[in-house]
Amino acid sequence: MNRGIARQGFALITAVVISAAILATIVGIATLTVRETRVQAEQNASDQALAVAERGLADVVSRLRTDQALATTVIGLGDNVHWELTPSSGTMSPGGHAFYWVKVVPQGAPNPNRNYEIYAAGFIVRPVISSSTTSSQLKALAASPTNTIARRVVQVTGTMVSSLGPSAFDYGMFTGTSFSMVGSKDLANVTTVTTAGTSGIYATQDITMTSNHTVTDLNLYAEHAIDVGGVTMVNSISYPHYPSTTTFPTLDLEKYMDLFDAFVAGTAPFDGNTADYPDLSNALVRSAVLTALGNPQNNKVTVGGQVHHFVTPASLSSYADQVALSIPLSIPASSLSSVQMIALKRTLSKSVFYVRNSVGDPDAKWQSDRANLAGVIVCAGNVTFTGCPDFASGQVAAVLAQGNIDIAGSTSGNTAARGIFYSEGEVKYTGSGWFEGQIISQDTVRFTGSGNVSFTDYSTTFGDLLPGEEAVVNGFSQNSSGWTEKAWGDFPAS
Repeated sequence: MNRGIARQGFALITAVVISAAILATIVGIATLTVRETRVQAEQNASDQALAVAERGLADVVSRLRTDQALATTVIGLGDNVHWELTPSSGTMSPGGHAFYWVKVVPQGAPNPNRNYEIYAAGFIVRPVISSSTTSSQLKALAASPTNTIARRVVQVTGTMVSSLGPSAFDYGMFTGTSFSMVGSKDLANVTTVTTAGTSGIYATQDITMTSNHTVTDLNLYAEHAIDVGGVTMVNSISYPHYPSTTTFPTLDLEKYMDLFDAFVAGTAPFDGNTADYPDLSNALVRSAVLTALGNPQNNKVTVGGQVHHFVTPASLSSYADQVALSIPLSIPASSLSSVQMIALKRTLSKSVFYVRNSVGDPDAKWQSDRANLAGVIVCAGNVTFTGCPDFASGQVAAVLAQGNIDIAGSTSGNTAARGIFYSEGEVKYTGSGWFEGQIISQDTVRFTGSGNVSFTDYSTTFGDLLPGEEAVVNGFSQNSSGWTEKAWGDFPAS
């Protein structure tokens, strides 16, 4: 009897121990499972945060390569000044719990060779976020250990590949080959129009000035030799064998023909929505302008399979004079108001004209003693001035030619040959008298005769209307090592 009871007690104890062991095993397995699940969840969240960070990094690198304005802004940042893509609705990932935050940190003072470090942080957070969540709230979540499930930081280093070196239009004269000058002209750099004047003369080959010239406040740059024998240099320096930093900007003729077609039609950028450009959206104004221009809407030429309008040299000079001198532009039974005339005069220099002699002749020849010019004047052929090219009163002008430019006329009295003269051929100034402006030529530049030359920077008036001035940045180029992962503590403070 007692033995049976003992056996039963022992069995009970054994059952309890086994049950406890089983329970402990179950609890242990459950605990391990929970722990592994939590670890796996944390790992998944961490992986998601890394993917979000990489997405943010790729976003900003892409923008720096395609957004010229942003790239220019970043290049201009001072030392210890960051640019950041702050967390916002645009940086959120689907699901309502993820976002990224990116900072671009220049290394050192602005210079063409400095590095840029881009840091991108990705976050997985507990609270649900939406487009109504503000940038400040997202930043607070990013710094909160209780609200942040995971955060990862990646970083890449690179440079900004830039063509922010001198533009051809920074110089008083730029030639894609050589510059030679005979006769008795003196050269000077004018510094009163802009604070910097021009950068002087640049030749991708030689500069030859063998007569008795005086060169004042003007630097000479040549990638080959400079011969200034007999020249008097006043506050001027020559730089032979100068390393190439500037290239000749090509002329996009189609772009300018399209711009003149827009001028004729009164469409963008000549529709009143672009600052400092003529507003020709008003039918009355446009009709008066076109009448004064000799009705270029009726002048049509097919170039590259597309029909374009053009204006003749004589009609263009007549129009420029009328607007510059505020001579009323009239059309039947109506005329423009003084306010409309003032607006046309104020914006005349931002007009764009495609000019040619006729449908069958792509050249442009001004045969008057004084050709009055204004705006950007574009020609597909050669440009010849038998007289003196000058600005219409109070205006500036840039002549852009795919062919040669020949300035044969001489100045008299207070007149001058003025303007920006750009040629994909050569430029010759064989006339005598005063020249003021800039010459940009892909081929040679030749000066003969007597009279003085003053290089004056008028290019700032036209901005991106000049060839090669519309794009200055090529974008971000990362180093070969790719991106690396960083700790949250490495993410630059705001």
